This record gives sequence, structure tokens and C-alpha cells, in this order.
Amino acid sequence: MDCHGADDADGGLALDTFSALMKGGEEGVSIVAGKADDSLLVKFLEGRSGRGGKNEFMPPGKRDKLKAEEIALIKAWINAGALGPVMADKPAAPREVITPKIAPKVAPKRSIQAMAFSDAAKLIAVGRYGEVELLNPVTRSVIRKLTGFKGRVNALAFSTDGATVYAAGGEAGILGEVRSWKTADGSALLSYAGHTDACYALALSPDGQMLATGGYDQKIRLWDASNGTEIKALKGHNGSVNGLAFRPDGKVLASASADRTVKLWAMPDGARLDTLSQPLKEQNAVVFSADGTQLLGAGMDSRIRVWQISATAKEGSNSISTSRFAHEGGILGLTLSRDGILLASSATDRSMKIWDATSLTEKSVLEKQSDWSPALAFAEKGQLYSGRVDGSLGVYDTSTGKSVPQAIAEPKPKMISVAKPKMAPKPELTRIITPALHSGGSFTLALQGKNLDAEPKVHFSHPDIQGIIVKSSIQPNQLRIKTSAPATLPRGAYEVWITTQQGETARMKLYADDLPATVSMPEHFKEGPFAITQLPASVWGKLVETGQQDVYQITVKAGEELVFDLAVQQVGSTALSPRLEILDPSLNVLALNRGLDPGADPFIAWKAPADGSYLVRVSNTTLDGSATHLYRLTLGALPYVTGWQPLSSTAQIESTVTLIGHHLDSIAPIVIKPGSTGLLPIPLPAGDIRYRVNPSQHVSMLSQVTETEPNNEVTNAQAISAPGTVNASLFSNGPQGDADHFVFEAKKGESWVIETLAAMAGSPADTKIQVLDEKGQPVPRLLLQSVRDSYNNFRSVDANNPDIRLQNWEEMDLNEYVYFNGDIMKTFRMPRGPDSGFLFYATDGKRRSYFDTSTTSHALDEACYTVIPHPLGTQLVPNGLPVFTLNHANDDEGTRRLGRDSRLAFTAPADGRYVIRVTDTRGLCGERFVYSLTVRQPAPDFTLAVSTNKVMAIPAGSSIGFSVEATRQDGFEGPIRVDIANVPAGYFASSPILIQAGHTLATGSIHALPTAKSDADWSQATLTATAEIAGKTVTHRMANFGKLTLGPAPKFIVHLEPDADGKPVMRQDTQETSPLELTLVPGQTVKAWIRVERNNFDDLINFDVHNLPHGVIIDDIGLNGIQVRAKENERPIYFRCAPWVEDQDPLCHAAMASARAEQDSSGLATSFPVLLKIRKSAGVVTR
Repeated sequence: MDCHGADDADGGLALDTFSALMKGGEEGVSIVAGKADDSLLVKFLEGRSGRGGKNEFMPPGKRDKLKAEEIALIKAWINAGALGPVMADKPAAPREVITPKIAPKVAPKRSIQAMAFSDAAKLIAVGRYGEVELLNPVTRSVIRKLTGFKGRVNALAFSTDGATVYAAGGEAGILGEVRSWKTADGSALLSYAGHTDACYALALSPDGQMLATGGYDQKIRLWDASNGTEIKALKGHNGSVNGLAFRPDGKVLASASADRTVKLWAMPDGARLDTLSQPLKEQNAVVFSADGTQLLGAGMDSRIRVWQISATAKEGSNSISTSRFAHEGGILGLTLSRDGILLASSATDRSMKIWDATSLTEKSVLEKQSDWSPALAFAEKGQLYSGRVDGSLGVYDTSTGKSVPQAIAEPKPKMISVAKPKMAPKPELTRIITPALHSGGSFTLALQGKNLDAEPKVHFSHPDIQGIIVKSSIQPNQLRIKTSAPATLPRGAYEVWITTQQGETARMKLYADDLPATVSMPEHFKEGPFAITQLPASVWGKLVETGQQDVYQITVKAGEELVFDLAVQQVGSTALSPRLEILDPSLNVLALNRGLDPGADPFIAWKAPADGSYLVRVSNTTLDGSATHLYRLTLGALPYVTGWQPLSSTAQIESTVTLIGHHLDSIAPIVIKPGSTGLLPIPLPAGDIRYRVNPSQHVSMLSQVTETEPNNEVTNAQAISAPGTVNASLFSNGPQGDADHFVFEAKKGESWVIETLAAMAGSPADTKIQVLDEKGQPVPRLLLQSVRDSYNNFRSVDANNPDIRLQNWEEMDLNEYVYFNGDIMKTFRMPRGPDSGFLFYATDGKRRSYFDTSTTSHALDEACYTVIPHPLGTQLVPNGLPVFTLNHANDDEGTRRLGRDSRLAFTAPADGRYVIRVTDTRGLCGERFVYSLTVRQPAPDFTLAVSTNKVMAIPAGSSIGFSVEATRQDGFEGPIRVDIANVPAGYFASSPILIQAGHTLATGSIHALPTAKSDADWSQATLTATAEIAGKTVTHRMANFGKLTLGPAPKFIVHLEPDADGKPVMRQDTQETSPLELTLVPGQTVKAWIRVERNNFDDLINFDVHNLPHGVIIDDIGLNGIQVRAKENERPIYFRCAPWVEDQDPLCHAAMASARAEQDSSGLATSFPVLLKIRKSAGVVTR
């Protein structure tokens, strides 16, 4: 998929799976089943998309369009219902290469694709299909074979000490295989699982710690060579990765790809440094010169290129020095001699050459090869080995270019083995094949790991779980444990671990159930569905192979209701898109579920339409599989709680809780009496009741009532008292869903908060609330008059993105409201450069909405308006732009704190009765769609939290940032002052800090002076927040910073300093704790400096200035912020102050951050703060 693969889907539309196709992209749903002409996919294929006023085609540009008959076939499929793949007569077999069994008339070729030589081991490794041969380089006899490899071996490497052999390859289109073996005895060590297609490249770092592999899946994966852990996956190539090489210092990795590029990557972090794009065709090989200053690459354009690589290898510093046409055919392989003097190359024209590596001049043209020779390796005594596709092996003398005849093997001398003292390795536990426990029974666990054979003992996290290790099963890498547990052991997760004489393993999870565990294996499905003969049942399985589907057969009576609970996330599986289906014998899907709620594991409750056999199919929507794609399917007539009601109760008053779910008829309602406000868990009766979420109630002091039906119309709205809470549900059998109506009385000018509790308490309901008058008409809130028009001129944005590029943004200002099709946002920060957008107010990185509107997504070129709010009844002068009437309504609460739940502020415009209408915004309803609706008086207030999780150690002589975040309540938007006192001697903290009106975040800096002590007592430090709310001073004490320590000296120290005569005013780090001062005049720009003291660190550093007052920005910077370039120490910056900014004295600081990030300094390297003085007089710089 060139433009619509899952990794980089253009417009968010992926076409590599059926589920992704049906999901659609940013433009909307791509397929409308049964309506081909209305389907967006067909519109693009036929060139009638209408996007942007144009009839765009897909594929775009000059690419070949689909033929009319091909489009007709797609339309016919859509009109027929757009059905996806269905199961064949038998479940899908594991993906494998199936070839006819034809006896060969001659011996098949044992192709050689890779070779490697080890100086330490004095062995040649030869890669063939399914195995690696270790050869004596003199006699060329096979010393031993390394087996167990799946597919063809395409790349090989020895560790520096020759003790380990690494191989990469696999089956094309099926899997990538990377393995390692001990050279000494050929025993398997590790398998590095991750590549989804065959591997063609492998390289080991010079220190032997990191293994790099690449393949047809276009990924480079970095591994910890010692334990097989994947460190990172590098993305960037658009074709197969065919060659890899580490620079001798290990700091740079080079990659050659079929996308016609060679790329350089920083090690060990994997950052892309440069793309060398001079090649004309796919590249197959790269090697570094012995000193690492040159990189040689070659490929199918028949050229060998040499690039000069700088010490940093960063973009723009690597130039091409030589490009030599080397062979008539495409070049297959390159290899460099151990001394770096000679270079060998092979090509598709069956030629091989030896070159002077320094001058890239030919030294020898070797004999014509019998077949392609992709495998090359220099060995000792100046010999070059050639491995050919026909399976033959050639050896050449590099001084003469002549073939070296095979030596006759001498008899092997008898070796006397000398026993070495055994090491005492620590045991490791890596995997439990099926992590099940049976409450009231037994289950045998199979554990895998390392070093498990030194008198192992088993331990569990619960004393009632017993386990006996089966002695006959004990091996270094595995053992079995027969477990037992009493019936009283609750269902849930527990831990198991092993100890030996050498130590303790990591703990791993086990999952207990009172149903005995049945384990399904792939062979159980070879002859058809796996029959489950007795219900209820608990079945464990794995989706190991790509596209695997496990199908079970059950027999059910007509009308019998069964519960099917597919636990995936719940049991630690790596499967991300599980799918559960019920089918009849004709493979018609009767029920399907991908999650009980969004993001949850699948769940189905289903009644059989007739007596007979039915099929249960477990699969993964994305078709991927692995040994860790584990699942547990529980099925039967089981009591299962999927919801409860009510969600709210009143303190000190009895509440009766009704459980919602299946097979709960025998469970009586639960009576509880909450003691105090807060969250109260609901005690469930003893027994085998199952649930996903532990039921709980939110307890308040408000009175509670229960919904009375019918109330689906304004005319039969249920009367409620305010303040108070009503517990209700959206449960209707009507075609239009349910709509609940509640009426309350209010006096003119009374203010109320109206809110729902649903999704935040585990309900699937996505509520929307509206306030209507007694006639059922929306109650208007205010008028919004447009004063400027604009539109989104750079890509569509989702409901969360606070960064939007607007046309004519220069005409706008901060703190202005922008109306985007009912979504009202507020401007926060002007663009700071040509690549920057307008930033809108956000909470935790998610865009906020105002006046109780809800955030939505917005398309490219979508119109918007700068609006000014006016009270109802205002006589507005027409200006040719729209006037919007905003009603009292809310879908998702605007500050983004309540998830999908709703909240709005209502002020009664007159005495009267007002109707609250509650619906699900999607029109869904059902027994589980419970909610509570609360009408209460506003209680303006705030809570504060200081970030301590990122602030652990303060670098000696430097600073680290912290942040204070406010959660505002019920319309309080005023400023909040935070004072920090009792900071230990030798340290300085920014104080006071001001969270500005309407803002939620302020940041500061903690500095360690030269006299700072590592054992300073931070427990006495205090943070006190003060604000004026409704004419009263409100004070809150906050938690302090916690335990902080003095860290080592940092790589650099950054200073933010004023300008004096074109130079920075340098601050000396003494006992002085008075910040430098910088005065700004509203409407003007003032110069300052970012200065860096480096400590053996010369790289580029990105900075931004944090805690600036609203209306002050650092002008004219890019998306990466203020950049102090490599080996430079200072950079001028410019503070720009908007004309309307009021006089104030905030503390600001420089922070190591990009301009893209939210201005949260927590845990970042910062400067000592500067006192920024905003004054309406001439600007001066003082000390």
C-alpha cells in the first residue's frame, strides 16, 4: 500500500485490512454498505469526490486509474452489502508456504545467501535454507550445523570473541527470523521476534551489546543482543532494508534500502541523522571504512559510492566523494577486508572484483562465477570466500585473484577437556504457557526461562495457592508446576515466581477462575471446530499465526441464553483488536462484538434461536498473531454484572442497588447505607457473580430520586427538586431511542450547574443535555456576533488538537472567541513563525471549548468566525457576517475533565419551569445506559497539584523546572497566586508563581547554588495558593515537592539574560538569589540572550521560554523553538509584548523544550529565573 498502509495512511485511510477500509479516514466513512454511489471510496475512484470544490481522483496525479470494469466490480460488492471475509468450511490454517510435493529428479540446490568469518573462532559461517554451517576455513569441512532456523538465512555475523553466531532471514511474505547460537556446541540461544517479513540485513555493534536487523517490512529493529529485548524500531525507509553497518565507534548505523536511499542513524537512541539520496536504484549493501570516515554503498544501479561521513554524521555534513560504475549488472554484495585495505564486490552479471578500498581502483577481476554470489567474506591469509546461489563455495587468493584449491582434512587430534568452574547465573522467568489457576481444583503450569534447574522453589502471592514442581520436568530453560487452590480463592490475578540458590526470578501473573481451564492447541482445529461438550467452560487459547481463527462448537437449546466473555487485556495479552463471533452451521454471523465498551474486551450475551450446534469464532481484526496473543474464553449460563443502578446516593441514607446483567434473577437487590461523601464500593453477595468493573456509587449530600417513566416528551417530564439528583437510564424499545425529560423550577437570575454522571462511572452512555422551556423550545443563552471571517487553511484537525492554522490570523488577537460550526474556542497564543499555527486554550493538551459547547473535528477550508458574545436582546448593528444564537446545551463538558459526561452552567432568564432533556448523543440506549443527573448550585473553587513525579534531582550548579496545575470548578476563572516558602538553604525556587486568569498551568524553576547540600530537608517547604472568589480570599495549602536530592553537574547550564550593548548581562552563580530584571513595554520588542555553558557537550539544543505572561511571546522562532547550534554558546532572542498587557512582575525562565510542546517545565533543564517587569514606560535593563 503506497499511500494507504497502516503505518502511514494518507488522510487517515488505511486499506490493508477489511476493518480499516470499513472504518474510513479523516474524510469520513469510506464504504456505505448497499449504497455504492454514496460511498466515498467510489466517489474518489470515479472522480466526483467534491473535496475542496474539486473532483479529485484516487489514485491521484498521473497514476493509472482503475478501469471501468474494475470500479463496477467494487460497486457490485458494495451494493451486495460489502461483506468482509468469512470463514471457510474449516478454520483458517496458519499462514504457511504450501507447495506440491514433487520428488526432485536431481538434488536441489542448497543456496548460499550469507557468509561471515570469525578471527577468534577460526570458522566460516555459511547461511543456507533452514540452517547455518560452521566450516573449517582451511579444509572447508563442516564442523557443525546450527539448525532450527525458519526459512532462508540472508545475513550472518559473529560476536567479536567468536562465541556467538547471529543469523537473520525468514520466509518472504510470512515472517522474519533472527536467531543466535553458541559457536562452541551449536546450542540455540535466543530468538529475536518482531519482523513481519523476511530479514535481509544484520549488524552487530562493535561492543557486541546491540544487534541491528532490517528486512522487507521496511523496519530496522534494534535489539539487546544479550537477552533479545527489542530496544527500538526505526522507521523511515519506504522499501526493504537490504544492508546494515555500524561505524567502528558504534555511534552511527548506516542502512541500505530498496527505496534507493542510504540512511544514517544515531546510536543508541535511533534518531535519523541524514538521508543520502544519490542512488538511482535499490541499494543492497553498505560498509564503513576502517577509520569510520567513509561509507561505501552499492546496489542495482551498478555503482559503488563513497561518502565522507562527519564526526556527528548530521544532515548536511556528509558529502559524496566518489561514484564508480563497477559492474555491468546490479551489485549484490560488498565486503571490506579486516585491515580495511581491500574491498570485494559481486554482481548479477556473475562477476566479482577486488578493489583498493582507499582509491576505489580495481586490483583483480575474478573468474566468472557459476551463479550469483550474494555472500562474500574475507578470511585469514588474504583469502576471499564466495557463496553462490547454486550452493557452491569459492575461495580466492586476493593477491593473485586465483582460485584456492580445497585442502585435505587431517585426522582430528584427540581433545582433552578441562573442566571449568561453573558460573552461578541468576534464574530468569520469561513466560508461562497458559497462566491459569483453578479455584477448587488443580492445574499444571508450564514455565519457561533460564537457569531454572538449581534446586528451584515456587512461590505465590496468596498463601492459599499451593504448588509442587514436577521433578522430572526440571530443565535449565523450563519446568512444570502442579498447582492447587481452594474453592474460596477469589477469581482474579495473582503472582508466581521461582527462587534458586542463585536468586529470584521476576514475578509473573496467574489468573484464577472457579471453572476448570481447558487449553486449546492449534492441532485441535486441524480437522474442524474444537468441540466444547460441557458448559459452562473456560478455554484458553493463542492466536499464534497471522490470520489465525479459532473456532469452537457448542450445542445449545432454543431460547437458552449464554454469556461469552473473551478476556484479552484482562489476561495480559498482546492482541490489540480481538473479535468474538457466534455463527450458525452455515457460517451466518448471528452475533459479533469487538468490545463490551470502547477499548474493552469483547463480550456477547446471546439466546439460541433453535436447538442445535453453533460456532464460536475468536480472531484478531488486524490478523496479526504471536505466542503472546493469549485469550481466555469463558462461556455458559453464568451470572454476569454489566451495570448497576443507581450510580449516586445520599450520605447517611439507605440506598438499594439493583445489578444489571445476565442470569441475576436469584440475586436480591443490595441495600447499603453510605457513611460519608466520596466513592463507595458496592459489596456483592458471595457466589459466582462475574463482572468487569467493580460496582460503586458516588455519594453526595444531595437528595436522590429515581426516574419515573414515561418521561420521553416535554409534556410528561418528571418534576424534580433543585438542588438534587435523579438516577435514570436511557432504556427504550422505540426506533428513535430514548429521551428523558425532567422539569424543575427556577427564579430569574438563579444560577445552576446541570451535570451527568455516566461514562465516568462505567456506563456506556454518552450523554447530551439541553435546557428547554415549557413548550419544548431551546432556551437561548447569548448572542454571538461575527466580526471577522476566516477558515482553516492547513490540514484538518481533530477534536483534541489545539494548534490550528487560520487564514488572516494577523487580524486576530489573543483571548478572542472563534466559532467553528458550533464549537467555540478561545485564542491562546499567536503564531510564532512561518511554520506555527494559532494555539487555542487547552487542558492537558486537549483543546477546550467555551460557553458549554463541545469540541469537534474541523475539515480543511472549513469556515470560522471571530465572534463577540452579547446578552440576549442586544440590538446588534448588521455587518454582513452571521449572528449566532447559542442555546443552553452540552454534549461533552468543555474543560475536558469529565470525558464523555456532560455539564453546563444555567442562569434562569425568567421565573418559570425549565425542562432538562437527556439523550445519548449517538442515539443509543439499553438497560446498561444508566446515568445520574444532578442540578446543584455553583460552588466556584479550585484545587492545585504540583508536579513532583518528574522532579527528582536538582543538577549541581543548575536548575530544573516544576509546574503547578489548577483544576478550576464551576466557572471560577480568576488568577491564583502560589507562594513557596521554607526552601532549604543553598536552593532557590521561583516564588511567587501566578496562574493567570483563565489559565490552568504555571511553571517555575528550582536552582541549586554552590552551597547546596545533597541531604537538604525539603519536608519543611510549603506551597500556599491564594485567590479571590466572589469577593472573598480563599487559601489552599498544597502538597510540597516531596523528597529532592542534589544531582551531578549537568552536560550544560543555560542562562536567560538581558541584553546590554549587544551582549548578554552575565549572571554569576554565587549566594545571590536576586534574579536579573528585564523590562518590557506593551507594544514593543526587547532583545535578550540564551547563553549556554557546555560541559563536554557540543550538540544542538532546543529551548523555549516558559511562564511568560499572556500576551508576551518569543518572536520569530520555528517549530523546534530557540536553537543554540552545535558548538555555539549563545543566541539572541526577542520578547514581544502585546499592547494590552497590564503591568506585572512575573518570573520566567528558559527551558530545554521545543515550541511544539505545551509549556510545562516539569523535569526539564531550566535557567535561573528572570524577573520580567511589564511597564508602560521606556524599557531599561537593570541588575
